[in-house]
Amino acid sequence: MTMPQDNHPSDQIPLHLRLHLFLLIAFSTCALIACGGQAGLNAAQLQQLAQAKPKYVGELKMDGLVPSSLYEETITHQDLGRSVQMKADRPALVPPTPCASLLPDRRREDYRDRVDQVFDIYLFQSIQSGQTSLSVPSLQHEITISSGHGAGEVVSAKVAFSRSLSFVNEDELKYYDQCCALTGSCGEKMIAKVYEVSRDVHYVSAQDQSLMTLLGDESLSDSSSATQLAEKVYQARAKQGKGEQSEAWTHLSYRALPEAIKPPLTEAAIEVLPAVDEIKCKTKKSKQSDVIQIDIDLTGIDGAQAGFGYHITTSKLWADLTMVDRKRRVKVSKNEIICVPGPDAFTSPDDRCPGHLAVTILPPTCESIKGDQQLKWSARFGVYAPGDESATIYHESASEVSTLVKDR
Repeated sequence: MTMPQDNHPSDQIPLHLRLHLFLLIAFSTCALIACGGQAGLNAAQLQQLAQAKPKYVGELKMDGLVPSSLYEETITHQDLGRSVQMKADRPALVPPTPCASLLPDRRREDYRDRVDQVFDIYLFQSIQSGQTSLSVPSLQHEITISSGHGAGEVVSAKVAFSRSLSFVNEDELKYYDQCCALTGSCGEKMIAKVYEVSRDVHYVSAQDQSLMTLLGDESLSDSSSATQLAEKVYQARAKQGKGEQSEAWTHLSYRALPEAIKPPLTEAAIEVLPAVDEIKCKTKKSKQSDVIQIDIDLTGIDGAQAGFGYHITTSKLWADLTMVDRKRRVKVSKNEIICVPGPDAFTSPDDRCPGHLAVTILPPTCESIKGDQQLKWSARFGVYAPGDESATIYHESASEVSTLVKDR
């Protein structure tokens, strides 16, 4: 008697479909366990990636610009207009000069979509033991590797031109140039333009199977092959997001500054011209009739232009020193006349120091001078940067003259 047999469900599947199912399960299992191999990139491929060069795409040539990495301090957009000291080993920023207030407020900001010449640099490399930064040789720029990432990981990054910053036009720098030439305080060169890049960095495990998918049939047998893959890998990673975005000012260009002019006040002098032929001391209390006018002329100052200023002192024996016509920049005290140009001296005559002054004055008492006496008028001349709050003086010179007061 034949016993009935249990029919397995698979027995009811046609043979050709059972074979297809077997192969599908086999391939799936192989994919999960990597068929005895290692998923992702192997050690040889990682070593080849370590030698890969960044891929440069674009028209903007950076070799004519100055890498900001040459400076010991970080360059930012705020350094536009700063003077530079050209050292033998590397340049250095000069502290803001007294002429800095004359730099134009307007800036020209050119973003990537406004200019024709831009660049993109793609990196696709493995991180080596002890490596702390990614090198971008064509920019002489380094990108710090984030903490938590180290040897064996693969990095995919893009460094791209994002914007530049400069002054609007040369004409707006003319007063700054005049100040630099007049004072000789600005140095030889200034930063005229700075360039910014955007950085997007992605970190990927070397065992990430998606890398093998991206590589496809490409070979990493030489560095050029890996270089060609840089853009391809970055674009794929960028679509997934989660990159680390940042900006950096990587390059700059210089602008020459005018040479300092010959010191313009070497022959400056003070002349004091009383309105009367003879000044006599007064024996009694001052009367209005004792007031005399004195004209002060400052000569030899033409070369100083708008930066000219002075400090005049005279004897304290004079009384009631007063300006005949008030001048905006001139300050008068008991025995001093001081003038420093204002911030608009290059454009407004009212902000300049006059070369002619008219003052009224009362002669000293006869008792105070005790006989005929020469009363000195001393002047210190100098050039100032208009608007310089520190009132730093340049090309200083001095002159002295005496006025005779006779005893009655």
